[in-house]
Amino acid sequence: MNSRATTALDMNVEALLSELTRAREFLLRAAGELPAARWAEPPSPSYSPVGWHLGHCAAVQARWLLGENPVETNGGFFDPLLTPKDERSALPRKEQLMALLAQTGERSARALRSGSIPRVQGLPATFLVHHLAQHELQHGEHVRVISAMLEGRLHRPGRAQLASLGTPTRFEHPGGLVQLGSDDAAEVYDNERARHQVRLAPFWLDPQLVTVAQFEEFVTAGGYRDQRLWTPEGFAYLQKEKIAAPLGWSAGVHPDGKEAAQHPVTCVSWYEADAFAHFRSARLPREEEWEAACSASCFPLGEVPPTAATANVEGARLGTTPVGAFGHGDLCGNVWEWTSSWFEPYPGFRAYPYEAYSTPWFRATHRVLRGGSWATSGRLCRSSFRNWYEPGFREIPAGFRCAGGI
Repeated sequence: MNSRATTALDMNVEALLSELTRAREFLLRAAGELPAARWAEPPSPSYSPVGWHLGHCAAVQARWLLGENPVETNGGFFDPLLTPKDERSALPRKEQLMALLAQTGERSARALRSGSIPRVQGLPATFLVHHLAQHELQHGEHVRVISAMLEGRLHRPGRAQLASLGTPTRFEHPGGLVQLGSDDAAEVYDNERARHQVRLAPFWLDPQLVTVAQFEEFVTAGGYRDQRLWTPEGFAYLQKEKIAAPLGWSAGVHPDGKEAAQHPVTCVSWYEADAFAHFRSARLPREEEWEAACSASCFPLGEVPPTAATANVEGARLGTTPVGAFGHGDLCGNVWEWTSSWFEPYPGFRAYPYEAYSTPWFRATHRVLRGGSWATSGRLCRSSFRNWYEPGFREIPAGFRCAGGI
C-alpha cells in the first residue's frame, strides 16, 4: 500500500460517502432481522454470531481507511486470524457495537473529506472505499443467512419460477470465443480480473433453476442411495454425514410441501447438485458457460431498474430478457448457483488489496458459485462476480441449473 497520498480532488467524496452509508444501512437492516438478544448466538460451527460480523466490519474499516492496527480495535477480537470462531460469542453489548460502528464511520468520513486515506498501489484512488462498501454488503448477506438459520427458515426456497409463453425448454449457446471476467480496477475483486478470452464448445443450459418438485423426484427415486450418480468423494461425504435429503427436509420431503414445488431447490451441496445432474443425464455448467450465457441473454449492468422479478434484491442492477437463459430475474435474487468449476485464478491474476484475499482458496478445494440469492445485495449482482465454497457445504441459499453439450 502506498502512503496516504489521496486528495479530495481525486474523488467525488460525497458519492463515496453515500456508497459507504448505503452499505452500512444494508448491514444494519440485516442485523435488525434478528432480535439483538440473539446477536451472540452462532447458528452452527461454520458461522460467527451476528454481533461479531458488525464489530468485524468496523474493525476492517478502521484498518483500511484509518490505518489502525487490528489489535487496536477491541484487542484484535474482530480479526478472524486472531479469534477462532468458537470464541466469538463473548461480544460487547448491542449499544457498544452500534457505537463502535458509528464512531468508525464518522472518523472515516472525516478522513475521506480531508483526503488522508491510503490507496493501493496500481489501483484507482477510490478502490478501497468501493472494496469496503462491498465488504459490508457481503457481511450483510452473511448476517441475513445467520438470522434465517437461527429462525429455522434457511431451507425455504426462493421465488416460484413462472414459465412464460415462448420460454425455450433450454437455452442454447453456439460456443466460440467469449470474453470473461472484468478489467474494472476500481470496483471488482482480484479474482474477477483480468478480462480474458476463452473458447467454448456449443452448450445448453436450463432456462430455469432446478425446482423442489424436480429434486424430490431424485430423492424419491433413491438418488441418495445410488452410488453410480455420485463422485467417490461425494458418496463418502453422504455416508459420513448420514445425508438423505437437502438441508431442512424431513423424511425426504420438503417441509413446505406442494407450496414449494415450483420454487428453486436450495440448501444443497455441490455434491448433491452434481449427483442430480447425472440423474438427469446432464451436468453442471462450467462458470465460463454460465457467464457467457449471462452476457448473451442479459441487459448490460445499470440499464434495467428493479422490477417485480428482481424486487427482492436490494438495488438490483441486472435484468434479463423474457426468454433468456436466466428468465424472471433468477440471475440475482433466488439462490446462488453451483458450477462445475474449481475456484482458480484467471490469466493475468494479481492479488489485491492483500495477498491472502483470494489466493489461499486457489487449491482445487472450493467450487465456484455464480449469481446471487435472496440474501445478496443487488450491488454485488454482476456477471463477473465469483463466490466459492467447499463442495460439501450446504448452509447457504444455493441451488443450481443443469447443462450439457450440443
